[in-house]
Amino acid sequence: DLLGFESELIPFYLVDMIGSFSYGASSSILYGLLVDGLGFNTVQLGLMSTLFGLSWGLSQIPVGWMMDRYGRRAFLLLSQMANMIVMSGYISSRDFHLFLLLQIFSGMAHAMWIPAHIALVAERVPEYRRSLALGKISTYPLLLGIPAPYIGGLLYMHLGFPAPMMLRLLSLLLSFLIILLFIEERGR
Repeated sequence: DLLGFESELIPFYLVDMIGSFSYGASSSILYGLLVDGLGFNTVQLGLMSTLFGLSWGLSQIPVGWMMDRYGRRAFLLLSQMANMIVMSGYISSRDFHLFLLLQIFSGMAHAMWIPAHIALVAERVPEYRRSLALGKISTYPLLLGIPAPYIGGLLYMHLGFPAPMMLRLLSLLLSFLIILLFIEERGR
């Protein structure tokens, strides 16, 4: 089926759609919110972005190696937990140094999520339709997330800085539960 969801991937579609929307409403507009709401400057944003990329880049290979040894599902859960720490910090603090530290957790969360997610999806879909399935599981959440930055901006404008981050935090908790209850490790 060219456009339909693969039944074996339904939990992944749910997690990805929830995540795409909440990421778009929070993290994708974070730097603008930090400038407008907290007065961060471009050098501070540059340092945050650099530390995020450094954390992600340096942790990706060791994390991938650990996934192959210890399983991938656990790293999806750890990624969600790391992101919950990040969002909790964003909600509770206004200190630049804490935001800088949180970029390390955010980079590691990305390093844990992406290879685990791709591997778990790929092992569930036969090779002859794997590329199409990966395309759909990328496309549908992206389409759902299109209005999210605008909605996040409205949340910020009407309810303040914590509101978009709270939406993200709640979505991470929901995704954590979906992974815990409905995504099993295979072949271990």
